[in-house]
Amino acid sequence: QYDGIPKKLDPGRTGCRLTNEGAELHEIGVARTKTDTPLKKLLADEKRADKETEFAGGTFAAQGDTAYAYVTLKNGRWAAVCFVPVGSVDPETEVDGPPHASQGMVVEFKVS
Repeated sequence: QYDGIPKKLDPGRTGCRLTNEGAELHEIGVARTKTDTPLKKLLADEKRADKETEFAGGTFAAQGDTAYAYVTLKNGRWAAVCFVPVGSVDPETEVDGPPHASQGMVVEFKVS
């Protein structure tokens, strides 16, 4: 799960610090949703998500590491999501599992 992401942020440039305290690889991908489609529906339909979201940036962190990303936030509805597959422990080994987002590693927030 993500900790420390406020429910509301101000527009403009902001930094994200991803500290991975877990046993698997993780990422934070930050995107603005351009429609009112529920986030759960967007996560279930990659083509629809590509059309209805605007990716702002993100970063990866291995177990025990901290990584940083800087994104520019516009007014609207946003999400932070981890698409790394469950079971990923080595960046060189491909794992075919559901994304961590399917297990709750997703946070929705507002920018205004």
